[in-house]
Amino acid sequence: MKFDFYQDLDLKRSSDCVDLHSELTEQIKGATTPEDKDKLSTARDILGNPVRRARYDQELDDVTVTDLDVRRLHEIAAMPTTEQADDAKALAQFGSSGDAAVAAGSAGVSSQTFAGSTPQDSAPQAGDETGSSAESQSWQQQASQLGKQLNAATAPLQQTLHEAAGNLKSNPSWIAVDPKRQRSDSLMWAIVTGIIVLMWTIEFFKFLLLAGTASKSESLLETFGLVSAAEDFFYDAMFTLVGSIVLLVLCQLAWNIRMVIGRRGWLEREK
Repeated sequence: MKFDFYQDLDLKRSSDCVDLHSELTEQIKGATTPEDKDKLSTARDILGNPVRRARYDQELDDVTVTDLDVRRLHEIAAMPTTEQADDAKALAQFGSSGDAAVAAGSAGVSSQTFAGSTPQDSAPQAGDETGSSAESQSWQQQASQLGKQLNAATAPLQQTLHEAAGNLKSNPSWIAVDPKRQRSDSLMWAIVTGIIVLMWTIEFFKFLLLAGTASKSESLLETFGLVSAAEDFFYDAMFTLVGSIVLLVLCQLAWNIRMVIGRRGWLEREK
């Protein structure tokens, strides 16, 4: 499929680049949707530049070229111009990194001035990269927040184990548990149970908040936002489930060790 800017935007192919640039700039001012602005900005970047327009016209007229779609149009619009190539050569001749950074900034300004485009006009082309970067940062922030929640939830258990280790060095019999003792009488089990209940209480309130937001959503955009929020809640719930299982396994392991030590001490007392 070939996308013909001349036919689609009602442009005269006989017009020069300056006239096409001016005409497309006026059309951009009247555009009402992001899609139209992106299309018109891409057309202006191509047809308003002699080097890019020559490549576009060549592929448009070439019968062997079958794909001239949006992706290819963005590639042509991002092609370096003659001025940018000269600036790049000059940039490579700078010896220090500071001078190179200044030259790169000058090259960017000159290329934007020649193309007649503004940062706002080129924003739709950079949207995918910015969106991917923002999404990556969002996942990193969520992972960091979940790690902090786990550390905060297990802090009492870590403190208890630390104190138990100190007491064990001075009095090994302290960690022992009477074989007849029940879990319901254990402070360790009470702490772990309280932590797990607190974790799931937080998830329950998150669910209530999500359900209340879902009942009030009306627009399609809000629905998409709810889908993302539901995915986040699902991951949080899975993390809480795994954390609960790990806490129970560790607590049971510690309880079994204490029971074994207590049983051995009980047997010695019986003897």
